[in-house]
Amino acid sequence: TTSNYRQLYIASQSASLDASSAGGANAGFPGDGLGTIAAWTAAIVPNYLSGTAFTNLLSVKGATTNTSVYNASSSGDSSTVMLSTKNLSSNSVANSAPYNLKGGSFVTVSGSAVSVTGTNASPTTNAVWTNAL
Repeated sequence: TTSNYRQLYIASQSASLDASSAGGANAGFPGDGLGTIAAWTAAIVPNYLSGTAFTNLLSVKGATTNTSVYNASSSGDSSTVMLSTKNLSSNSVANSAPYNLKGGSFVTVSGSAVSVTGTNASPTTNAVWTNAL
């Protein structure tokens, strides 16, 4: 999961840098542009990832609903969370899908990919958690 989220970050960063260097509006991160999952997907697919690859990378245990996508933009705080497993929040690991109390993963706008093991939520407290899309 952490590796998949990191790959989505790399595709988002590439799209953002390309849009910026072309003189356009930043359009690579979920919070850029219209700030919707559909707009983020359109910025990535098909130029950086195929639709199938995008869906596979976003899926955890076979479901995209196990991933939370946050309103994180390229111009925001670098410690803002971009993607996380559904069971993580700013200060806890919930006993819910996809991993229950076994941990989870998240990646920030700066590309920091973090695996949380068990219920030790301390890695989540230094991250900025915005509203999920």
